[in-house]
Amino acid sequence: MRPSLFARLRVHRPLLVLALVVLPGLAVAADPLEDFTRLFRQTPERPDKEQLKAHKERIGKAAAALVRPSDLRRALLLWEWRNFELPQEAPDEEENPFAKTYQKIQLDLAERLKTSLRDGLASKEAERRLAVVTFLASMAREEIGREGESIREEPGPKRPPIFRFTPSMAADVRKVLAADKDAEVCAAAAESVVAIDPARKETLEALKPLLSPKREASERRAAARGLGQMVRAVAAGGRYISAPWRPQPGAPPGGAPQRPASALERMGPDILAACAPGLGDEDAAVRRLCLETIRQAAHALTEALGNPEGLIRPLARALNARTKDVRGRLPDKDLSVCLSAHQALEAMATARRSLRGGPRLPLWRGGPSEPPRPADQVLLDGILEALPELEKSLSHAEVRVRLASLYVLETLDADAAPAAAAVAKVFADKNGFVRWGAVRVLHNMAPQAPDKAVPALTLALKDDNKTVRLTAANALRRYGPKASEAVGPLGAAVGDAEPRVRLGAINALASIGEKAASQTGVLIRALKDDKTPEARAAAAKALSRLGPLGKESVKALRFALRDPDPTVRQAAGDALLDNPE
Repeated sequence: MRPSLFARLRVHRPLLVLALVVLPGLAVAADPLEDFTRLFRQTPERPDKEQLKAHKERIGKAAAALVRPSDLRRALLLWEWRNFELPQEAPDEEENPFAKTYQKIQLDLAERLKTSLRDGLASKEAERRLAVVTFLASMAREEIGREGESIREEPGPKRPPIFRFTPSMAADVRKVLAADKDAEVCAAAAESVVAIDPARKETLEALKPLLSPKREASERRAAARGLGQMVRAVAAGGRYISAPWRPQPGAPPGGAPQRPASALERMGPDILAACAPGLGDEDAAVRRLCLETIRQAAHALTEALGNPEGLIRPLARALNARTKDVRGRLPDKDLSVCLSAHQALEAMATARRSLRGGPRLPLWRGGPSEPPRPADQVLLDGILEALPELEKSLSHAEVRVRLASLYVLETLDADAAPAAAAVAKVFADKNGFVRWGAVRVLHNMAPQAPDKAVPALTLALKDDNKTVRLTAANALRRYGPKASEAVGPLGAAVGDAEPRVRLGAINALASIGEKAASQTGVLIRALKDDKTPEARAAAAKALSRLGPLGKESVKALRFALRDPDPTVRQAAGDALLDNPE
């Protein structure tokens, strides 16, 4: 007969006890990192001298047992170190009896990891050097992510400096970039040095040689990618990193002290200048990555408008210096590069628009022979020179390129007027989004180039796409009396099936004014019969702007005084009061 489970347990009870009592202890001891972490997180709150001594000995042995670089890294990245990051002066033993011990352990862990990694960097095996720089890049990202805050060069007035291990290895990684002959190692080192110190000029200087045409494509790509990461770092995390004060361009001698230069102000122009070789690189990925860096810098300029104008000037000038290179990439044969060039120009145009609508800036004075100009034109001049290339892009075979070109022209507002004729031809495009983009361009440039824009917008009132029709009606409203040749089609659009199109057409007729008097009957019918109160109220307002009210208009407005919607009744009353018999 087979023994029961209970009987088997009684037979093997000694072995079961051994497994339950001994094996867990062995499992903990088998993993030095787990043992160290457990002791680190179980610090006695109010230990006596015996407990204090015993705990220090145990955690010291546990720390000494950490040998593998991966274990040393995880130990240094423990959140609990924050509780022991004290100011530079001697720690208060009464406040934190473990402070000296833990700081000593932290420094010892860091020194042992540093020694191990430096040995790896000195290895003749490329695989080991590659492993070290990859290790450092990963650890740098973990350090920054662990803190959940921006990169700072200096601590705040009431906060101790945050311990980061990887900056102590930055100089070693830069030496790898300068001397290592393995392309894969150099590419990984470029990623690593940017992850460690993205807001340092030393990092930028280390990346520049990698963009040389003599370097491997993988190295050039890594350097170009690193430039973009640096822009993101200095624009976001490092925006207010302190630096020694320096006079701003044009500042009077002995003037009042200005704020310290931000990381974006100090680094942005230099990063953009470093992009220049990459924009002409034979590798499409390098060109695209450098264009992406320029786009990010333009976005950073837009976001920085709340800062003193000293920040805007150097970054705007640096962007303007790159516009010629960006224009040269608009007809690039590689589609991704072509699209990136258009997107970079759009970001520049957005920055220029923000400059115009932002705080009033002093006139920009360049060289002695240059006339003073508004500060936004420091960036604007170069973009306008791209209009011929943008016009050519409007007939590109790829729909995304046509749309990208329209986005740039749309952002240029009235300054896109020289391209009005080319935009008007786009209304024959088979793609509805492209036609809609063309309407938006003409809308934003209004009231410029009415001889080219109004006929095209009139044609768009009959488009199959209701969004195109609506945007065209709103654009014609902006042209006002200059859109008089569109009066007839606008009158027809008042009967459109789409309520918003009807409302837009009515408002456009009101904007044209007396030149739209021929459409009085259309507006009267809309006032009486339209199902939407917004359109009826707009028709009442429009009747008052088409000149003296006729009998039929007065009769319709009086009838509208009994409309069930209060906004229509008010509009009708205002029209009658504004135009007495």
